[in-house]
Amino acid sequence: MFSDLLYQLADYVPYSADIWRSLIETINLDHWPESLVLLPILALLITADRMSSRFVDAFSFILLALCWAFSAWVFLAQHYAPLYWVAEKIIPFFLIQAFLLLSFGARCLKPDTELVERDGHPGGILLLVVLLALPALQFVFGNSSAQLSWLALSPDATAIITLAWLITTGQIRSMLILIPLAWLGLASLNGLALGLWAEALLLPAALVMINLYWRPKPVTNP
Repeated sequence: MFSDLLYQLADYVPYSADIWRSLIETINLDHWPESLVLLPILALLITADRMSSRFVDAFSFILLALCWAFSAWVFLAQHYAPLYWVAEKIIPFFLIQAFLLLSFGARCLKPDTELVERDGHPGGILLLVVLLALPALQFVFGNSSAQLSWLALSPDATAIITLAWLITTGQIRSMLILIPLAWLGLASLNGLALGLWAEALLLPAALVMINLYWRPKPVTNP
């Protein structure tokens, strides 16, 4: 039955695993200068939990907003849309996510905005693990070094790192998780259809990560 499901999924995907990997490789090779700009961004996100302040939180959310906008422009509009018409329908949701992150970043700068305490949150260690886990799994499952997924250049990496950052800042209960989870669901279905098991594990991994660090709001006595 599982194999039948995979065949049915494959009917909705008009490209092969080799073409998908070639797409990732083309984006990485064409836009590697932009990826160099991301290095200080990654360093900031990984160490931001040690420099907790309104400015750092706001700057980090704004940078993630730019990553989502960059993914919409480069990955979806320029490369994925010519391959699959569905990408055009997804672009507005990426821009909505960028707007939400940008708005939240701006709100962090307001003195009356109450920020969640970082105590008990995993912080930069989780971000570092998430940053490296997807490329490592892709490499294990046969992708070349030029076919790995990185922040902003790949929506997969951008979505999972966004969730890790929301956990780090204690914002995992917010509406900011909806579009990243929706994309990871599509990415997992795409991975199943193409037999790309690193991508197929994205949504289950994200749900496990959220479940591990989901903290209910404390109940206060009236």
